Amino acid sequence: VRLPIDRVFSMRGFGVVVTGTLFSGSLHLEDRVEVLPQRETARVRGLQVHNQSVPEAVAGQRTAVNVQGLERTALQRGDVLVTPGRFPVTYMLDVTLTLLAEAPRPLKHRDRVRFHIGTSEIMGRVILLDCDEVQPGEAVFAQLHLEESAIAAPQDRYVLRSYSPIQTIAGGVILDTLPAKHRRRRAHVLEQLTTLRDGTAADVLAVHLANAEYAGLPWSD
Repeated sequence: VRLPIDRVFSMRGFGVVVTGTLFSGSLHLEDRVEVLPQRETARVRGLQVHNQSVPEAVAGQRTAVNVQGLERTALQRGDVLVTPGRFPVTYMLDVTLTLLAEAPRPLKHRDRVRFHIGTSEIMGRVILLDCDEVQPGEAVFAQLHLEESAIAAPQDRYVLRSYSPIQTIAGGVILDTLPAKHRRRRAHVLEQLTTLRDGTAADVLAVHLANAEYAGLPWSD
């Protein structure tokens, strides 16, 4: 389950309600859920889809969730309701990045940007891994260093807006949600990112296992 929260409010007699579009999974009454990035847990007390009470909400539906066990002040837009223990909280992402053809200027290494995913907006910097700037219309690999935590999954799409003036300039696909900090202009890093972008599930798994070396990976990861 993953539901990015876009609204939080309280209802007399019910308690805290959050709304959003269910990205994945299905929610049922009495399910245990986790709110990220706080890692607070709660129980689903009620569900509504288009103002109708339902026993289940499925991916793609606009959903209101009455959660029990959380205070209104503990939640805000940009938080994410998830299945406990299934999504990491991260400050760094490996991504593909395409600068829009109509972008007003090139995007430079370490430019500050606004990163948008789900319902969150997070400030961060773009680390260009094989060049010093991206020209309008070009696509590259990059690493995003974020100033606040993000909740994402591989193959998610994201949007970048410029710091000032605020306008949409780029977007792309997330390749790795828990990467190491890369050194720039390293051929093996670019080869691995190409595999994460184009490879099969087995190819992708092999990259992550190779990077973990003898420490291995937890099965959940």
